[in-house]
Amino acid sequence: MIRANRPGKLAAAYIRIVQTNVFEPVGAFGVDAKPPANGPQASGYAFSYQFPGITSGYDWGDDSLGVGAAGWYLAIDDIANVLYSLNKNDGRILTPAQLQDMQATPLGWDTILDGTGYRWVEKNGGWGANGTTISTSIALFGPGVFAALFVNSDISDSSGPGVQNNWQWCRKCQGLAQVGSASAGNCAGGGLHDHTGSASYLVAMQGNGIVGQDNWRWCNKCQILAFAGGSNLGSCPAGGLHNHTGSNDYVLTTKSNLPLPQESQNNWRWCNKCQILAFGGGAGAGNCAAGGQHDHTGSSNYVLDYVVGADTVLHDAYMDALKP
Repeated sequence: MIRANRPGKLAAAYIRIVQTNVFEPVGAFGVDAKPPANGPQASGYAFSYQFPGITSGYDWGDDSLGVGAAGWYLAIDDIANVLYSLNKNDGRILTPAQLQDMQATPLGWDTILDGTGYRWVEKNGGWGANGTTISTSIALFGPGVFAALFVNSDISDSSGPGVQNNWQWCRKCQGLAQVGSASAGNCAGGGLHDHTGSASYLVAMQGNGIVGQDNWRWCNKCQILAFAGGSNLGSCPAGGLHNHTGSNDYVLTTKSNLPLPQESQNNWRWCNKCQILAFGGGAGAGNCAAGGQHDHTGSSNYVLDYVVGADTVLHDAYMDALKP
């Protein structure tokens, strides 16, 4: 026998447990998994926006049934109260033994050390819907320092308008593919593209002021970014040639003699056989839809910027503060 509204009752019980044991002991009252019902927050909570914020924001509504993974409505001050308690090790949320276990295991943290030997205990989060994203990062770092950063738009760096995210590397064919479509896209390495281990990249569109090579286009069959200004459109792993119907006109910049900009990656190359943009710095050249491996003869060295989340911004600020 299934009890009526069992999921809702379990979610409500979980929410109350977290409120009672995490938020309220440090003075964070009213934190919930749905928009506030009263008070100034009822009409003042933040939406998420698609950069540069010229369209209406997305209201996440009631997320009680999914709050075990994400969806708490809280202010930056609420999470600051939680971090203050953990950083001070005052026992209001965790006992000293529990806090030590949480950091050593780790439990709930994404990063314990940043690779430089400095303390960096950090948890990041990302959530997306309707073309918008939220990026968050909370951290305990340095000798008794803590910080939190919430970003409620899809681009948190200085790239500006006319830049598209949701591009990722495929570890099988080495190509750069759009992951915001209904299909992952056919891969020259067999099956669909596999983006395991990939960062997210930004690709500029013509007209945003970036100087580079244009006429790079998205293929609506295989989802790959390919050059459309060659002698042919290039073989597509979904069959025939690439089809660029519906694509933007993308612009790629090339590596200069200057140091590589922070949060960017070079060694992206054009394949003169299938026309796609593929990473040339991996263990292999990657399977080519025209047969064999990609051939980067004649290619420039292209540079892509990473999508920068709140965790990167917060960590870079910390590292900059350590510089003499």
